[in-house]
Amino acid sequence: MKRVFCVFLVFMLVLSIFSFSLTPKNMILRADESYQWMSANTGLRTNEIYSFAIDPTNTQVIYTGTYSIGVFKSTNGGTSWSDANTGITDLDIWTLAIDPTNTSTVYVTTWGGGVFKSTNGGTSWSAASTGLTDVRDLYVACIAIDPTNTSTLYAATNGGVFKSTNGGTSWSAVSAGLTSLLVQSLAIDPTNTSTLYATTNGGGVFKSTNGGTSWSAVNTGLADLNIGVLVIDPTSTSTLYAATTGQGRGGGVFKSTNGGTSWSAINAGLQGHFDYIQLAVDPTNTGIVYAGTWGGGIFKLTSGGTSWSGINAGLRGSFDVSALAVDPANTGIIYAGIWGGGIFKYVPQSSIPKYTITSSAGSGGHISPSGTVTVEDNYSETFTLMPDSGYRISEVKVDGVSKGSISLYTFLNITSNHVIEARFEREIAQTVIILQIGKSNFTVNGVSNTLDSPPVVKNSRTLLPIRAIIESLGGTVSWDATERKVTVSLGSTSIELWIGKSAAEVNGVDTAIDSTNSKVVPEIVNSRTMLPLRFVTENLGCDVQWDGTTKTITITHQAP
Repeated sequence: MKRVFCVFLVFMLVLSIFSFSLTPKNMILRADESYQWMSANTGLRTNEIYSFAIDPTNTQVIYTGTYSIGVFKSTNGGTSWSDANTGITDLDIWTLAIDPTNTSTVYVTTWGGGVFKSTNGGTSWSAASTGLTDVRDLYVACIAIDPTNTSTLYAATNGGVFKSTNGGTSWSAVSAGLTSLLVQSLAIDPTNTSTLYATTNGGGVFKSTNGGTSWSAVNTGLADLNIGVLVIDPTSTSTLYAATTGQGRGGGVFKSTNGGTSWSAINAGLQGHFDYIQLAVDPTNTGIVYAGTWGGGIFKLTSGGTSWSGINAGLRGSFDVSALAVDPANTGIIYAGIWGGGIFKYVPQSSIPKYTITSSAGSGGHISPSGTVTVEDNYSETFTLMPDSGYRISEVKVDGVSKGSISLYTFLNITSNHVIEARFEREIAQTVIILQIGKSNFTVNGVSNTLDSPPVVKNSRTLLPIRAIIESLGGTVSWDATERKVTVSLGSTSIELWIGKSAAEVNGVDTAIDSTNSKVVPEIVNSRTMLPLRFVTENLGCDVQWDGTTKTITITHQAP
């Protein structure tokens, strides 16, 4: 148990690092109350999402980094995804960054493989980690690209901050002044790219005003020094927002209006969801901030206030937000990675495709939900088939194709209309009775019972006191002493037999007990009425089998 707990802590720390490392441009988030979330997982082979990057020149092109499966790319705004991993040797993709001046150039950072670079839009990748020699296991949390000179890159690692001035061909450490080398994210001031901020685990926030040559701590007012993410208000770059990786220590979101010189907490409304928070600032409306939380979904802060409200309509799953990105061409469109739930897209409600599933059930049972169900694009819906008492499921058809006698069916990632039909039939209850000549004990479905007198063979036919057998089948036996008549009834069948007579009546029809042997008749032996077993049970719809070696009789009856 201790080992599992430690692994969990490491995992959560990793998640807090990678999920907050998108550049400010890719973290812009705009919300509207007429919008809601819809699933966008078609083509993904995992539901564990680490990060996003959106091509600023063609926002239909999106990349997502995943846990252990690698990079996926969409060319249609998240409608579908395909693998884009050729050349990547470590498939734990933490973050991605796109060169804003040449969007065919993309960088990814990994858990243990360092940095990879593509110059053809993700078709192929090559390692770009030369110089990252001080990084343990080449653990790189994120890359920040200088928007005014895209050959200049900064990498946040577990060995400090590294800088490249040649597009990732080589790197050198720029960590002077950092008291914690476990750097979790980076942010570049878009109006003065020599000013950078680095968040760390254990050291809080650091600021550089000389392109990373030196750093100084800016932590006054921060209650928690494990800072997962920092974003800059692009309309007022002295306004910063930082979020902690809390782990229950009372952290949350903090705001600075003086370039990090001092901070104050703004946590009202977050409902205790202070751990592993992601942040984004609306670039078109200063003072609007969004927070993606672990367990609470996504929250919105308006007008630079101090109270948050949830914007989770349509969001499903764990509400553990592991990645956020916004369409820079339409800031109302947002992408969210929900850990274990895949990708969700925030879109106008009116634009979400809707489909119908029509369910029906025959007599003897019902289906839930019933009738016509309306579902949104890419969502799933489960139907439960429930037979009534005495019935069972005979067949379920989905879009006309038989699925057998299943009791549960789930439509996954729905993208069209469907029909589900259920049919039921009466249960067939089987009773098996086993007797042996000369023995009073017999079994009914394996349970021992006792006859008044053991079965005997006379005139090559088995005679026995039949009441216990008939009652085991659910029937009745009555005796008319005046007529010396036995009446056996089971279901809709009634058999009348008379002592000493070789004919009986089955539902009022005269019937020979044994057409080949008139000596086979009901008898009274030792004060017990003995009836011919085969004649009675076969006329009641039973199957009778005789084993001459063991002198055993097996009677099988299927209830209607």
